[in-house]
Amino acid sequence: MDDSKLNKAVFDQNIDEVRRILKSGNCSLDDLDRDPPIIVCVSEEAGPHRKDDAKRCRILKLLVRNGADVNAQTRVSRLDKSTAAMLAAERGYLKCLQFLVESGADLSSTSPGGDTTLTFAVRRGHADCVKYLTKHMSATALNHVTDDGETALMLAAACREDTQCLQHLIEGGADLNIKDSDGNTALMLALINKSAKSIALLLEKGADVNTMSSKGDTPLMLALTRRYTEVVTPLLQHGADSNTVLPYGQTPLLFSLRKRYNRAIKLLLENGASANKVSRNGETPLMFAIENNRASWVTLLLENGADVNSVSQNGETPLIAALRRKYSKVVSLLLERGADINAVSCNWETPIFLALENHLIEAVELLLEKGVDINAVSNNGETPFMVALKNGHAEAVTLMLNSGADINAASNSGGTPFMLALKFNHKEAVAFMIRKGVNINTLSQNGETPLMLALKFGHTEAVRFLLEKGADVNSVSNNGLTPLACARSNHILDLLRHGLNPTISRKDRGFLHNKVCEGRRPVVRNLILNGFPLLDLNETIWPIGETLPTSPLAMSLYCNRPDIAKYIVINNFFTRYDIVSLCWDPEVRPSLHHDGQARECLEILDFLSARPQSLQNLCLVNICSALNQDFVRDVPCTVQDKDRWICKPTFRERVQSLEIPSSLKEELLHQTPTAYICCHSWNDIALGKRVRFEACHCGYCEGENGGC
Repeated sequence: MDDSKLNKAVFDQNIDEVRRILKSGNCSLDDLDRDPPIIVCVSEEAGPHRKDDAKRCRILKLLVRNGADVNAQTRVSRLDKSTAAMLAAERGYLKCLQFLVESGADLSSTSPGGDTTLTFAVRRGHADCVKYLTKHMSATALNHVTDDGETALMLAAACREDTQCLQHLIEGGADLNIKDSDGNTALMLALINKSAKSIALLLEKGADVNTMSSKGDTPLMLALTRRYTEVVTPLLQHGADSNTVLPYGQTPLLFSLRKRYNRAIKLLLENGASANKVSRNGETPLMFAIENNRASWVTLLLENGADVNSVSQNGETPLIAALRRKYSKVVSLLLERGADINAVSCNWETPIFLALENHLIEAVELLLEKGVDINAVSNNGETPFMVALKNGHAEAVTLMLNSGADINAASNSGGTPFMLALKFNHKEAVAFMIRKGVNINTLSQNGETPLMLALKFGHTEAVRFLLEKGADVNSVSNNGLTPLACARSNHILDLLRHGLNPTISRKDRGFLHNKVCEGRRPVVRNLILNGFPLLDLNETIWPIGETLPTSPLAMSLYCNRPDIAKYIVINNFFTRYDIVSLCWDPEVRPSLHHDGQARECLEILDFLSARPQSLQNLCLVNICSALNQDFVRDVPCTVQDKDRWICKPTFRERVQSLEIPSSLKEELLHQTPTAYICCHSWNDIALGKRVRFEACHCGYCEGENGGC
C-alpha cells in the first residue's frame, strides 16, 4: 500500500503524484494509524506552498472524487478529532472551505472543546470564512455555545482590532443577547475587553443594554466598574437604565459616588440619573455625598433635583446629617437650597440643637437668620438657649438672647436658662436675664434656687448680684438643702449680711459646729465676728453623745481643736448649757482623758472650772431669756433715787451697749422666753443688786457659790 506515499504527495502538494497514486488504486484514504490525506491537505504544515489555497483545493477535489470522507477527523495531530472544514476555517483557506461545504461537510459537528467550524474561523479572525459560513449554517449552529460557554458572536465581540467578523455574524442572524455561563452577553464581553468598535456596533444593532449578568451587573455597571467612561454616554443614549437598583443594593450613580468617579457622576446626572433614587439599604446619593463631606457633589446633586428635605431610614434629613458630622460648608449649601430648619429626627434632634452641640456658630447664625424656632423643645424639655448655656458658647448665648430666647422656660427636670447661666458662669447672660425680669427665686424640680446653684459652683459675682437683687437666702430645697449648705466659706458672710437664718433647716443648725469639728478656725472666727447665731443642738452630732446638748465650745473640746476652743473662750462665745455640760458633767473629763492628744483641751476645761466668774455673761443670757414677753424688752426701766425717779436705759438699749459678741446680743434680744421674770427684777439687776432667781437654770446660780 502506498498510503504513506499518498500523504507525502499531498503534504508536498504534488498534484501529479497524488493523481498517479490515486489512479493506481494502491492506497487507502482512511488509514487508522495516521491522519487521512484530506486532513493533511488543509493542515498548516502542508507543502512548500502553504498559502496556495487554490492548489490545495485542487488536491481536495481529487481526494473527494476518489472517495475521501469530507467529515474525516484528525487522529494524530494536535487538533484531535477536528474536521477538514474546521482546519480550513482556522487556516483561512476559503476555497477549500467552500469546496468542503459544497461537498457536504457537516458544519454543526464540534471538536472535543465544543468548537465548530464557525468558532474556528472567528478565533483566527478570518472574516471571509465567517461571512461564507453564516450564509450556509443553521440558526442553531450559528448560536452554538462552546464548552467554555461562548458563542461565535461573543468571541468576535471581544476582539478589539477588527469588527468584520462581528458584522458578518450580526448580518447572518446571530443572537445578540444570548448569555454565557456567567450570564454575560456579547455586549458585556465587549465592555469587559474595552472593545470600543464592537460596543458601538452592538449598540447600533440593538443589543440589550439593560440585561443583567448572574453577578448582577448590567452593561452600564460594567462600564463604570472599569472606569470606561467613554461608553457611558452611548449606553445611556441607547436606553441604559441609570436608576436600576442592582441585586447588591446600589444604583449606578451611588456606585460612581462611592468610587469617586467624578466624570461618570456628571455624565449620569446629565443623562437622566435620578439624584433621589434610594438604594436597597435606604441610601440616597445626596446623603452619601453629605456623609463623605463632598460639597461639590452636594452642589451637583442639588442642581440636578436632589430633594434637600428627604428623610433617611434612620430619620435624618440631609441638614441634620451634615450638622451631626460638623460639615459647615455642606450645611451652608443645604440652607441656601431651602433645607427645613425645623425638621425633627426620630431622636427628637433638630438642626438648631445639633448646631449648638457641635459648636457650629456660623450654622447657628444662618439658622437664626432663616427664622428657626428658637424656643423649640427637645425630648428632655430643653430649649436651644439652654443647650448654648450648657455647652459654654458665649457667642451663641448672646445670639440667643438677642433673638428673643425664652428666659423663663423650664426643662423636664425644672432647670431654667437662668440656673444654667449661673451654673456655667455666664455673667453677661445672668445680668441680661435679671434686667429682663427673670424670676431669681424660681425652683428646680428638686426645689433648688438659682442662689443655691451660684453658691454651689462658687460664682462669687453671681452670688453677690443675686443677693443685691433680693434672692431668698432662707429657701429650703426638697431634700433640705439651703443656701448656707451650698455656700463656700467666702460666701457665708454675704448670706449673714442679707438676713440668713441658719435655724430654718435642721442641716444648717449644725453648720458652725461642723466647721469647729473640721478645725476651720478662720471660718469659725468670721462666723463669730459676723454674728452667726449661738446655738445648742439637742440632736446627736458626732462625736458628742446623744444625751447632752452640744455647743460650739463642746465640739471644739471633744474634737481636740484647742485653738478654736481658746478663741471661743476669749470671745465669750458660750451657750447657756456650756457650764452644765463642760464644768459640772462628770462624764466630760473622763472622755477627754481617753484621748492622749487632748491635753490642751483639758487645760481649757480646768480653766473654765476654776474661774466660773468668766462665765458671767452666760448667766446674763439665761436671765434675759426668762423674760416672758418680747415687748417687755422695750419697756423703759425706772428706779427711785431718794426723792426722785431716774430713767434707766431699756433692756434693748442696755444689751446693745454691752461689749459682748454680736451673737450674744442677738440671743439676748430675740431668744424665746422660757420662764417669767418681772421688769422690777431687771431694775434691781441694773442697780447692781445681788438677786437670786428661781427661773435661772444655768447651774452656777444654784451652786455652792451662792448664785448670780
